[in-house]
Amino acid sequence: MANYDTLTDLLIDQPERRLKRLEKNLIGELARLGDELKVVQQAIARKASAANSNGVAPIAPRKKAVGNTGPTGRFEGLSRQDLLRHAEQMNRPVFRAPDLQQYLATKGIDRRVEAIRTGLGRLAKDGLLVRTPDGAFAVHPANGDGHGTKVEAGISPASKVVRSDSAWP
Repeated sequence: MANYDTLTDLLIDQPERRLKRLEKNLIGELARLGDELKVVQQAIARKASAANSNGVAPIAPRKKAVGNTGPTGRFEGLSRQDLLRHAEQMNRPVFRAPDLQQYLATKGIDRRVEAIRTGLGRLAKDGLLVRTPDGAFAVHPANGDGHGTKVEAGISPASKVVRSDSAWP
């Protein structure tokens, strides 16, 4: 039995008639797959059209997060420092995880709201963010603009009221 290094070497030793038949079968298979692909694309388009006509926005496919991987080969996501930096750049005194998710999306960063909420909770636990009584977050004044702003307890995040005349506890 001959030893072949590549598939081409193996195919070269086949009779031309067999190669022509293989080529014909592969061309047919590609045509069949192309037809199948068209049917699937039509179904996707019709489903999106039906969703739009019902007033429901179509769900965009999630893009895979781009970034470095750790020693395990799994994606590590945004670091706490990066998450804090983005929260500071939002220039919002009080915000929630979905607000930060939308801000990150404008920067081309796609993260699940659960991952952002977990990161914000860890930053609050580290003392780098403040958690309001209603569960929203605020940048700690020592980390933000340094103006000594404080989120008053009980203020709703919708009001976005921050007092700069009170001292941080």
